[in-house]
Parts: sequence; C-alpha cells; structure tokens
Amino acid sequence: MGKVYVSAEQLTAFGWRDDSTLADLNAALEQYDITTPARIAHFISQCGHESGMGRWTKELADGTAYETRTDLGNTPEIDGDGPRYRGAGFIQLTGRSNYQRFANYIGDPRVMEGVDYVAAEYPWMSAGFWWMNNGMNRLVDSGATVEQITYRVNGGYNGLSERRRLYERWIDQRHREDAEMQEAIEALRQQNAQLQYTVQALANRVADLEHLAQMPAVPDWAQDAVESAVAAGMVDTPEGGSFDFYRFVTILKRKGLI
Repeated sequence: MGKVYVSAEQLTAFGWRDDSTLADLNAALEQYDITTPARIAHFISQCGHESGMGRWTKELADGTAYETRTDLGNTPEIDGDGPRYRGAGFIQLTGRSNYQRFANYIGDPRVMEGVDYVAAEYPWMSAGFWWMNNGMNRLVDSGATVEQITYRVNGGYNGLSERRRLYERWIDQRHREDAEMQEAIEALRQQNAQLQYTVQALANRVADLEHLAQMPAVPDWAQDAVESAVAAGMVDTPEGGSFDFYRFVTILKRKGLI
C-alpha cells in the first residue's frame, strides 16, 4: 500500500458517504501529485460537490445526449457510445476519446468497457486524470480562490456556495486535527520530560546507595577475617569493599572456611 494522504477517519469526518474507494483516492493523489494541503483541499471539496459526497460515481443522465458527439470522440452512428462513455468518476470523464486517453495513461484497456467499469474501479483516479489534464495543480499553486477553481471545473459557478462550504469544512477539519496533534505532541513532550527526571532521580539514588555501600578501609571487626582471606588467596584487594562483602568474609572465617 502506498502513502496515505487522506485517512478513512478524515474522509468520514468530512461527510463522505463511503470510504471503500479510499485506496483509489490515495493512489490518485500520489499519481497526479495532488499532495500539498491546498491541492488536496480543493480536489476533495470539488469532487465532493460534483459527486454528492461520493453518492454518485457516474452521470445520472443516461448519456443519449452524447450519442454521435464526434467532438467527444464518439462515433457518428447511433451505436451506444453516448451511454457507454457518459460521465464517470467524481469529476465526470466523458466521451470515447477521453476514456481512451485515460485507458492509455493508466495502462488498463478495460477502461474502454465504459462507464460502469470506470465508476467502480477508478472514481478518484479518473477525476485526478481530469485534474492533471486541466492544469489544476498549477492553478491551485498560484493561489486561486474557490471561485476560480470552480470556474475551471464547472465552466461556470454552479453550486459555488456549496463548493466553498465544503472547502472551508475540509480546511477547518485539518486545522482542528493539527491543533489536536500539537496538543498530543506537547503532552508527550511533558511525559518524556517527567520520565527523564524520574530516570535521573533513580540513577542518582543508585549512585548514592553504591557510594554508601563502599567502605574505604577494612573495619576492625572484619580485620582478622580479611587477613585470613588474603592468606588463602581469596582476596587480593581487601580495601574498598562493601559492608556486605566484609560481613560475608567474616562469616566464612567464623565457619572455619578460611
């Protein structure tokens, strides 16, 4: 699986009706370089309006109006090209010639089976193909407004208020996510600082205990035992041991083991 630019949770929070096309969405974003926050915001919101937030993956009209439309690459005969190559995807790919270009671009000849196949398999990818061919990334990068983006997508301003509302919803949603992420990062930073403080305090305590356990000279009560241990070759550096060490040597002495 490729990089995830939009998660299922983000798409659902946005109000998308079905996240089953999520893999196609992220593949399209990667394929057509719709990867900056601004590009994604405009693409998602425009597709949201065009598709009724994912409700429609193909044109509602039956496509007979496109029959014999040679300007779309359809044949001049009444042979079903109109219905077969009517609008498909979240920004509707229309006409035999556009289907053929899309099929060639993605390397899938089954695209030419028509609207049902594209709508089911490539609702986002076909929209991204249109987005690329119409220079939408450059337009977004130039700082275009929702109005300017809408005019390029729609050829007019149909549904402008809804498109603007969806764009602002996506932007607001991402701002909230960013704020929540920053809060989570700050909480983790504070937890890490507290953990480091605790670890250092424990390290200091261990060092103190080790220091206290060291005895720079052999205590009087262990002198005989240490001398016996040295004579037996058990100890070669008697000084600087711990209390427990000298007590252990004393026990051995009392048991007659050294």
